[in-house]
Amino acid sequence: MPRPPLPGTLPLALALLALLAPAAHAADRERVLTLSADYARLELPAAAGELALTGGALGLTFQRGWGDTLLFRAAVAGGLHAAPDGLARAGSAVIGITYVIDILRYVPTIDLGVGVLVASGPGLDTAAHPILELGLGFDVLESRSLSWGVAVHYDAFASPARSFTIGPRLSWRWGYF
Repeated sequence: MPRPPLPGTLPLALALLALLAPAAHAADRERVLTLSADYARLELPAAAGELALTGGALGLTFQRGWGDTLLFRAAVAGGLHAAPDGLARAGSAVIGITYVIDILRYVPTIDLGVGVLVASGPGLDTAAHPILELGLGFDVLESRSLSWGVAVHYDAFASPARSFTIGPRLSWRWGYF
């Protein structure tokens, strides 16, 4: 009968893997352009409490590398959402940083940013809401210049408005030499 693994074996194995993994593929002047199509949920303050809207959004993100693990990030997104009185529109703009954890061809990322969320439509007061963004992503490098993956972002913390998006993304990379 096999013996159970020793306590702490998994953390030790993960630490060893991290030490042996190659350096991150991000480069100091690398540029990344990403297109995303997301499921989006908005929660907005309303006179009668909170209004929750669901819909879809398209996003465009530009990143520029700072060293091999950090990238400056600027993102815009726009979407349409089902509202009680018709179709609501929402848009956001965020600037921040992306931390890249590169393990072979699979690339987990963490995004942090600040920005603004604007929503309007029938039954909604058009308003700009400040947001703080936290995001997680996972990309698969198909080549040095192309990757695909999935990302989830939660925009909130700075105002009563909240946004949650999740969806696939496609990225083009250049300028890494």
